[in-house]
Amino acid sequence: MLTFHVSFHADAADSRNLLIFLRQHYIPVATAPGSHLSNPRLGRVVSHREVGADTLSLSFDVASSARLHHWLRHTGNALEAELRRTFDGRVVSFASFVEHLPLD
Repeated sequence: MLTFHVSFHADAADSRNLLIFLRQHYIPVATAPGSHLSNPRLGRVVSHREVGADTLSLSFDVASSARLHHWLRHTGNALEAELRRTFDGRVVSFASFVEHLPLD
């Protein structure tokens, strides 16, 4: 199993609306049947809090890099464009793809 992780950084003024957008739109679209993403996990980054800003963390399980690339082409790029339009560039995001390794 692999993890697709996206972090979103927003000013405090946009933080509440970003949370609503993620819960009510981004996550349901990202995990729609046939999307290949599952088990969404949403959190707030607290290790390096910035006054007047908020960083949210969103992760999904995905079976393979091929399935993630398919999702990015067919769904992910459109969601990213919608995020930019909705928040007029005030929210930035970056993604990473994590392969889980054994501890031994």
